[in-house]
Amino acid sequence: MDTTLTLLNLGGAIALLLWGVHMSRVEVQRAFGSELRRVLARALDNRWKAALAGLGVTAILQSSPATA
Repeated sequence: MDTTLTLLNLGGAIALLLWGVHMSRVEVQRAFGSELRRVLARALDNRWKAALAGLGVTAILQSSPATA
């Protein structure tokens, strides 16, 4: 019984985390929209620059959901 409850709690926590990340992304897109997309496309025009920028932002923020 304890294992089942632990798994349900873990599943609920993961679901809330994913929902929160989704809602944050949607609100940032609403707020900044196409201009943010244009700036990011210009600044991160190749795969290596984008990967290094993502790594850098994640290292500074120490939060993958915030980076997303």
